[in-house]
Amino acid sequence: MTDFSGLLNEIVALGCAVDAEEEDRAVITLPDGASSFVLLRAEEWMQVATILVEPGELRGARGRSRLGEFFLELHGRYLGCRFGYDEDQALAIVTDVYPGHAKAKHIVAVMAHLEYVATVVRPLIMSVLETDAIPQDSAVDAAFAGPSDA
Repeated sequence: MTDFSGLLNEIVALGCAVDAEEEDRAVITLPDGASSFVLLRAEEWMQVATILVEPGELRGARGRSRLGEFFLELHGRYLGCRFGYDEDQALAIVTDVYPGHAKAKHIVAVMAHLEYVATVVRPLIMSVLETDAIPQDSAVDAAFAGPSDA
């Protein structure tokens, strides 16, 4: 079983900050301070998660019922994560880390990957919530392609 405290010490040595810590759970901020993540030990596995949309932004949103369909479409893109609701009903993005990969450098790389995916999909999710329409594949492709050089 992974030594959780030792893992957190190694993550801090990589420039991250541990903002809160419980027995098998910690809130970690990446070195740039832009994003925070929850690192949770689930038996031998680790889970890394971050909030995409707060519960208040979801309440009463016109397109909330379409999110599941949109997440299924995103899932087909093999983003290395899943979408779901946390215990406070916030919309979260989560990655499970296999026990053999629960090393500090890998955990930090997973956090950076989730930060990228969150940055790309949040505007798309907000669009679904506001318009009750699933974005076209071309819009999702464009979001992942980044800003145009033109």
